[in-house]
Amino acid sequence: MTDWLGVPGALSLGFDALLFDPEAFRRVAAPDGPRGAAFAMVFLAGVSQATGHALTLFLNHVRPGRFVLSLALQGAIYVAGALMTVALALMLDVAAFGRDLAFVPTASVVALAHSPLIFGLLTLAPYLGEQLDRALDVWVLLLTLFGLHHGLGLPFADAAFFAFAGWASMRILALALGRPLGVVLRALERAAAGEPLTLTSDELVDDLRRRARADRDAFAREGRERDGADRGEAP
Repeated sequence: MTDWLGVPGALSLGFDALLFDPEAFRRVAAPDGPRGAAFAMVFLAGVSQATGHALTLFLNHVRPGRFVLSLALQGAIYVAGALMTVALALMLDVAAFGRDLAFVPTASVVALAHSPLIFGLLTLAPYLGEQLDRALDVWVLLLTLFGLHHGLGLPFADAAFFAFAGWASMRILALALGRPLGVVLRALERAAAGEPLTLTSDELVDDLRRRARADRDAFAREGRERDGADRGEAP
């Protein structure tokens, strides 16, 4: 039984997966595979994605113990999101094909497909953060399709349906319940931090991206003005 590989083993498995190694997905789909490592990758990805939240906690002077608890909560939220994705996709798969896929190996494959989100901390980067966020989303979708096809042996078309069904259903759910879920998540963040947050992680990320866009626009405007002045001085 090699269900738990530790953090180094989980990271190694995750990096194999994000490079589209079919053997990584076959390993977690096997009955004695390292499924714990697959879910550890989702947890670590959630912590990485929560870099903005970590900065928020620092700016709000949250105590170290509460700081760790808050980051652990962010990781747990990502694990719950991956499980919800699988549950929704399985329901749609049963409705469409009448097929009864086993939940645990399917969830393990989908969890491992979230490995690219380990780079989520880079989405705070100026200028490219939003584009990188979308690229990671697409990367996860493609890895889910790839993992279901190679790890569970689903036909390519069926794996594509399952991957897209999970992706689309989560976004529809977010649109339908985004506001109340946001209220609940913010309440959990405040509870984990142990004190009111004067600045939320969403506000911090939005502010950083707004500043980056403003700097980019100002730089482009200055460039146009210099080009115009140069043309005006030319004989």
